[in-house]
Parts: sequence; C-alpha cells; structure tokens
Amino acid sequence: MKITSEKYKITLDILTPIVINNGESYELFELYPYGDGISGTSFGWVLNVPKMLGNMKPAKVEELNRLSCRAVANHDKDAEKEVRNLFQEAVKESGMKELGRRPCTFLPNAKERLRSNPFLEVQRHTTKPMTEKPYIPGSSLKGALRTAILESERKKGQETPSPNQKAKDFEAQLMGLSGNKSFFQQDPFKYLKVSDFEIQGNSRTVVGLVKAGGKVPVYTAMTDAGCLKGFGTSVVAEGTITIDCRAPQFLRMPAIKEAVKAFYALNLNRKLSHCDEFVNPQKSEFLQRERVLENEGWVLLRLGHYSGIENMSFNVDNPCVEWNPEINCEGGNHFSMIENGYPAGFCMMKEEKISCDC
Repeated sequence: MKITSEKYKITLDILTPIVINNGESYELFELYPYGDGISGTSFGWVLNVPKMLGNMKPAKVEELNRLSCRAVANHDKDAEKEVRNLFQEAVKESGMKELGRRPCTFLPNAKERLRSNPFLEVQRHTTKPMTEKPYIPGSSLKGALRTAILESERKKGQETPSPNQKAKDFEAQLMGLSGNKSFFQQDPFKYLKVSDFEIQGNSRTVVGLVKAGGKVPVYTAMTDAGCLKGFGTSVVAEGTITIDCRAPQFLRMPAIKEAVKAFYALNLNRKLSHCDEFVNPQKSEFLQRERVLENEGWVLLRLGHYSGIENMSFNVDNPCVEWNPEINCEGGNHFSMIENGYPAGFCMMKEEKISCDC
C-alpha cells in the first residue's frame, strides 16, 4: 500500500534573534571582536585558531600558553592583557583572509567584554559544521508547533487536565493514549516531519548578551534578525513540513495554523503588553512589522532557548505567581531580553503547499 503525504514549503521571517545553543562554548581566542577595517566596527570574526597557532613560532605559542594558564589560574589581569596583545599580533601577522572562518556581528556589551576579557565564556549556537552558519533545527520548530497543537486539543476536552505530571503522561492523556505503553510508537506526531531551516542570504552569526530575568547574564551566539536591521531588511529561513496522510485532523495544516495563531498570537501579544523591559521605540517597531506580516497571512510564534515557550506551557492558572500569566510555565510578565532591547526568539511563519499525493 502506497503511503501518501502533503508537503509544504515553510518560510520563517526572523524578527528577533533566535538562540538555540548546542551545549558547547567557543574555544579560547575563537571569537575575535575586531573588524577587518572594511566591515565596520560592530563586526568581527570566528577564527580558525588551529591555523593561527600553526602559523606562529613555537616560542610564541609556548608564551601564549604560559600566559593563558597564569591568567586563568590566578585571575591575573596583567597576564590577560599580555595574552590579548599576543593574540592580536598573531592575527595581524596572518591577516583575516587566512584566519577568518566566518564574520560575526558583535552587540556592544559582548564586544566590550570580549575585548577586555578574552576568557569570557560564550555559548555556541547550533551551526553547520563546515560554514559555522547558524540554522534552525527542525526539532525546534516541531516542538513549538507541538505545544500549540496540544493546547488546542486540551481546550477541546470537556474536562481540563492539569499539566502537573510528567510531560509525556500529560501529552498522552491529551491524545487519548493514557496508559499506552507503546506511546512512542502510537504518538501521532511521528506523522509530522519537519526539516532543518537554512537561513537565506549572507546572514551573520550574532554574539550578544541575553538577560534571562534575574538569572546570571548569558553571553551567547544567536541568529541574525530583522530587528538588527531596523526591520528594513528581512532575515528569512526556509524549510519544509511533510504531513503523512495517516496523521489525524489536528495535524493537518489548516488545524496546525489555527492552533499556532490561537496559542502564540493570543499569549505573546498579551504578554508583550505587560512586558516591563520591552519599551518604545523597539516595541512600536516590532509590533508594526508583526502587524504588516499578519495582514499578509503570516502567523506569530516563538522559537529557541530563553523563549518562555517550554514543554507543558498551557493556559492554566499558576498559583505560584501574582499575575495570572498567559503562559504558565515561565509565569510573570517578563521576557528574556537581548541587549539591543528586544526579547529573544520571535518570528513569523508562512506556508505554501508544494506537493500533494494524498
């Protein structure tokens, strides 16, 4: 029996930088927050450090290693300064054409901190191995869709189950699979295939600071975004969604789109209106761009780390917070803010059917 499917081209307009870390940090000296004299002062590079060390004289490499150890072990600022000077000399001798693996945009706080502290820990974004170019894993988009779809299914039920249990048990209950030991085999989301998303054009890796509520500030790589260009130029990622004909109706594209609109547009727009940190002119520019795309049929959603959209983020009261939040998992009226004044992870999605053999 032939298995048929529908395939859609999905386009994401990235409004604010998306942070999807791979669990690693950049190596010492790998980030070079200095321009090449051509790209501008906010630009820098991801360097090919092994190549840089290979071009240095052994005595210089040994000196660099000795000073680095002293700076780390003893928090020696003088040693840090000497390390930085040696490092810059090595780059100037070889040139950016030799060592520049990929150009980056450094937001001001991260640029200043890295220039004064080459040992600053910066988290890596998920990138393509050969190009170091950020991309959006299909699993990230699928997870965002899953949350919206399950909330849509939860609201249809006569009884409102509580998410105060294991995530998989709660999801199984929503899909009528409670007590089914073969949940993973029966999970209907296996019929929804989401590809990785390639960012189009000459987008840069962005390195900046994320202020995650009251937590310790995080320095991290992220995607390029329209807000970094004043929304004058779009940053677009493209991929596909394939829906198996055996998928239930709530996993067909019209239902998916309605679930996303109901969950993200309602929740995030209400939460935006209460966000103390997100203020004009950034908020006005963001909302104007969002409205333009909504009028053209795009739908709002949020992706990546620090987004406040986590597993079991459903519209149920959370007694742990004073304000009744629209998204109960994170609670409160705060977003994780990027240092340029925008919350992380906002994008718009549009679909186009490209094939159907159902």
